[in-house]
Amino acid sequence: MFTALFVFSATAVIFDYNGEYSEAAAPIIPVTDITGVPTSAAVGVPLTLTGTVVPATATYNTITWSLTSVGTTGATLSGSTLNTTSTGTAVVTATVAGGGPAEFKFISTSAICNVHSMGIKADGTLWGWGGNGSGQIGIGAPSSNVDTPTQIGTDKWTAVSCGYLFTVGIKEDGTLWAWGNNGFGQLGNGNTDFKSAPVPSAAGTWKSVSAG
Repeated sequence: MFTALFVFSATAVIFDYNGEYSEAAAPIIPVTDITGVPTSAAVGVPLTLTGTVVPATATYNTITWSLTSVGTTGATLSGSTLNTTSTGTAVVTATVAGGGPAEFKFISTSAICNVHSMGIKADGTLWGWGGNGSGQIGIGAPSSNVDTPTQIGTDKWTAVSCGYLFTVGIKEDGTLWAWGNNGFGQLGNGNTDFKSAPVPSAAGTWKSVSAG
């Protein structure tokens, strides 16, 4: 979900945004901005809220509007029409459902079958979503689809890569970890047991990793 806050005053709109995933089981083209919003609202005159999703090719591009704060304006919102009864400041939120990943700095999706995806947020935390039949999300147990991004522990990560029903990643300290399907020893931990949570893989300090 990509959200944008628009603060309406007598002269200008103050724009800020944050974003998060609400759904995505395969690679998407994320929303990076919402532009073309109104710059002011006249008291007593209905204002049609409009905006342009950037980029135009974003996978999700339907904007919905909601009132975050009405202040002293008496503001009401009907669909995309904003009405005010007095001067002041009203805060409106524009949302593009599924529009993320504004707060993810890295996303990896299994290139072979698009079964699951993993992401690292700007704060270094690891998140996963999608198929989890072999424990490849890393939430501690195999399960059916994980349909919203779920945080994997609290450790910080610098890299993650999705393979066919398994995942490998590098923690902030440079150690290599792996989880999921291990039928061919692809986790690199010395056995062929499936793992539904990250386990240490090959020793050493690592800078990059690829699961193919």
